Amino acid sequence: MGNVELPPSRCKVDSRFGPDLIIQLIHASPHEITLVPVGPLTDIALAVEKDPSIVPLVKEVILMGGSITGGNVNAAAEANIYNDPEAAQIVFQAGWPLTMVGLEVGDKALFTRKYLAELGQSHGPVNDFIVSVAKFMVGLSQKFGASGSPMYDPSAVAVAIDATLVKVQEMHVDVETRGEFTRGETVGNRHGGVERNVPHGDRYVIEGVDMVKPNAKVCVDADADRLLQLFVSRIRGK
Repeated sequence: MGNVELPPSRCKVDSRFGPDLIIQLIHASPHEITLVPVGPLTDIALAVEKDPSIVPLVKEVILMGGSITGGNVNAAAEANIYNDPEAAQIVFQAGWPLTMVGLEVGDKALFTRKYLAELGQSHGPVNDFIVSVAKFMVGLSQKFGASGSPMYDPSAVAVAIDATLVKVQEMHVDVETRGEFTRGETVGNRHGGVERNVPHGDRYVIEGVDMVKPNAKVCVDADADRLLQLFVSRIRGK
């Protein structure tokens, strides 16, 4: 990871199927678990499809993924959603409290050499490992013209810790699963409505607007410095 060699893990692989474990833990601690997926949403979707009764038992879902301003895999899609858009659509439509922490946050929260220097002031196994990985990522980002490394996954965890780090807008989000150029795009209805167009002779007439119920809080801005300082302070153990 980040060209850093790690010693062999002393942990044993849990033989349980991931979605089954999610279901088990949620039933064991109803209304207490916040899911913070930072990858494709396959396991979460499988858990919902196998046992829909977990949905009202989850405190909230704060996921890293999506974008309403363009993608990073291609022009439309963000990587985590793109890798399993069908699963993402299931998760977005499940009916639980959901916050989408997408590229709008990670692309603003850039981990630069300033934060790397702050993190390097402390030492310990975890701290030193993160410094090494971050040094690689910052260098890689600068190689491609950026001033720092986008903090995608840590952003979702940061929002789970402190929701005031971001500005959100409630909207209905669907995931495009069929488009040739847009598969994996998170399509946010910013205005909360869909025109009702009715044919009248040789033309269409707008007869009204059907309101669309929001299913997600979409992060549209972030206090990047405060988010990055939270990351640094937690890694340093402060």
